[in-house]
Amino acid sequence: MRDMRHRRRFPTHRALGASRVRELLADTRGVSMTEYLIIVCLVAIVGVAAWTKFGNTVKTRIRGPAGSP
Repeated sequence: MRDMRHRRRFPTHRALGASRVRELLADTRGVSMTEYLIIVCLVAIVGVAAWTKFGNTVKTRIRGPAGSP
């Protein structure tokens, strides 16, 4: 007699049943990490956009109009 837990953890070539699909959709492991990565990417995009738009202006104001430090 085979161990049934092994068959449940590693599905065979058969199609997934409706209960298995519901179980996969209800699984929330990894959701927090995904949300964190999305937020980090959005912050990086906003940072790059802000630097592209205002970078030269900030450099000019810090160095002065002549460009000397």
